Amino acid sequence: FQADFFSEIKATLVETIRNEVDAKDYRKAYSWVTKVYKISPQDIGAKYLEGACKYRAADKGGANAAWKEAEKMLSKVKPISCKIYQCT
Repeated sequence: FQADFFSEIKATLVETIRNEVDAKDYRKAYSWVTKVYKISPQDIGAKYLEGACKYRAADKGGANAAWKEAEKMLSKVKPISCKIYQCT
């Protein structure tokens, strides 16, 4: 039940973010992205989206920092095959 609840909230947030991006209101979209972290702190997609919103809002330094952090988070993810075959 709890997982469904958080999935529904996250889906609503993603839809809101999409609407703000479509309206080209990247600062508002970014503020919604930060709410995704409250539900899913390690959401790599949200980190990339944060970078995109910052970039479009003319915060190039903030965008690069977010993208570097996203790359760092992504590098820690093991492929699914490693979970099955227990790679190192």
